[in-house]
Amino acid sequence: MSIKISNIIFKSSASNSSVSSSGSSNSAAKVDNFIKEFDEKCIHSCVIGISSIRGSNINHNIAHSALLLSEKKAKDLERKGGTGILIEYGDYTPNLNEDEKNYVKNGYVIYRYGEQGGLRYYVHYFDEFKTTFCDIGYLCLDVSKENQITFSALIDKIAPKYENNWIQKNYNAVGILNKTLNCQTFTSFVLDFLRPSYDNRYITKGPSAPNEGNNESIIPNAILNTLKKYED
Repeated sequence: MSIKISNIIFKSSASNSSVSSSGSSNSAAKVDNFIKEFDEKCIHSCVIGISSIRGSNINHNIAHSALLLSEKKAKDLERKGGTGILIEYGDYTPNLNEDEKNYVKNGYVIYRYGEQGGLRYYVHYFDEFKTTFCDIGYLCLDVSKENQITFSALIDKIAPKYENNWIQKNYNAVGILNKTLNCQTFTSFVLDFLRPSYDNRYITKGPSAPNEGNNESIIPNAILNTLKKYED
């Protein structure tokens, strides 16, 4: 699907596409150019998106997670929308398909570790993020002033290039319920740097969320356990 907002075309794959094979949902904004402007401010909020994985039953511990980072406060992002940086870790490679190759070639998607794949980030719009990455639900949280940081500083802290932790070959989808490297442990790792203010009132259920259970029941345990440390 595609949607035109402020003369930028946002393209996305289906929200329930397989984590191991989905191409990046890409905007026509070059990431480096966006980051230069983004770094003049700091990350003021983060959106945690929880989405279903094709072929799996709805289970809060078997789901894909991704982060959208914004320079807006959470309430302003919720009310007015906006553009941020989507960052995610998975079984991804810049040679995934022809579209992904072109996105990388044109600077629309950046793989932190180049041909080694794994961790990638790109420009994305909040409303589109909710549609494509949040069919189970999402949380839009403020980052407290003392923890606000530029994107460039954050990426250097969470994924130093010399460590090669978050590369494709280290990804373990089967171990998504364990403390191995996967999308959920990556999200939790980033949250421990941002330390966003958490309250279960900030949880919004998506159309694929199960009816039973409270709001927190849709959040994977690995992520919820981290959020609880920063509860208001």
